[in-house]
Amino acid sequence: MEIIKKVKKQYFDAIVDNRKQFEIRLGDFDCHEGDIVVLQEQDDSTNELTGRTINCEVVYKINTKEAEKFYTKEEIEQHGLIILGIRRHYDFNN
Repeated sequence: MEIIKKVKKQYFDAIVDNRKQFEIRLGDFDCHEGDIVVLQEQDDSTNELTGRTINCEVVYKINTKEAEKFYTKEEIEQHGLIILGIRRHYDFNN
């Protein structure tokens, strides 16, 4: 499935530079691993689309509602949730 979403320039640039390897969205749409998210760059000041796009594959998805399995609503309200983009780290010096 192809899903089209807008993204502000600063975040778009971070994705293009490969610094941002995650996307946080309101869970108001359905997507699955393997779906393609077409991100459309949006100008930060005018909200107009710039014409730049990037296609990203969904490789993993979790809804933050699932966090309630691990933490109480009170803990989440107090501390919030942190979404981390991670990758395996290899230490080639050892």
